[in-house]
Amino acid sequence: MSPLHLLCALLISCEPLQPVPVPMQEIEPAGLPATTPDQPAAKDTGHKPVLDVNRAPVILSIELEPAAPRTLDDIEVRVKAEDPDRDYIRYEYTWLVNQQELRGLRQPKLSHTNFAKGDMVQLKVVATDRDLETEGLSPVLVVRNTPPEIVSQAGSLRSIDGYRVQAQDIDGDPLSFRLEGQPDGMSIDGSSGKLSYSGSETAKAGAYQVQVIVEDPDKGSAKWSFGITVAAGSVGTQAAASQEQSPKRKRGYQPGDNAVEPEEEE
Repeated sequence: MSPLHLLCALLISCEPLQPVPVPMQEIEPAGLPATTPDQPAAKDTGHKPVLDVNRAPVILSIELEPAAPRTLDDIEVRVKAEDPDRDYIRYEYTWLVNQQELRGLRQPKLSHTNFAKGDMVQLKVVATDRDLETEGLSPVLVVRNTPPEIVSQAGSLRSIDGYRVQAQDIDGDPLSFRLEGQPDGMSIDGSSGKLSYSGSETAKAGAYQVQVIVEDPDKGSAKWSFGITVAAGSVGTQAAASQEQSPKRKRGYQPGDNAVEPEEEE
């Protein structure tokens, strides 16, 4: 058999080649985590990631003490504040007197040397966490009147006639004097506090407790008393002072025991 016939015989006897199946490999899209047959694919919920955003402090209250200051009272502040992020809070203070800023005073305490009777005092507070800040204002306080004080001492009263009762007023108000419980023939000069007494034949005999009252225009007052014995129909007198000593004074001047508070008007 020739080679050509042999080749043809081989081609006729050969079966056609069958394609070999190739398993398909799934490819995950880029950027998504690979999943397994036992693990469901992640779903997009639509929620955005939460950012760590700083929040400003919150001022809860600003209180000034005392609430009704007088001329010699220093004023202090009590601030309540909180930070939502628990950050450290730092405070800055600006004092205002009659709506005018007191420059250079940045402390939580205001000395009484910076205001006078009738002044309006207020405090501006800034609470900051160094990144954000919150500002607040205190209530306005009006500085009240300080009653006068009688500074004459009990032992200084030797003779009634011509004796001048000494008094002072820290607010610089004009003072007026008057007497209560005095016998006939005794008087006092309303502006100077000078006592006059010449006795009187009409005066009733007995012991008198005389009160000297000094007042300022705001009805603040102080009282000082002394005792006197009078003989009937006589101008002869014998006096004995009975005023208690005032307590030790602080910061130069303080209303003593003889200071009387004015009654509050309704």
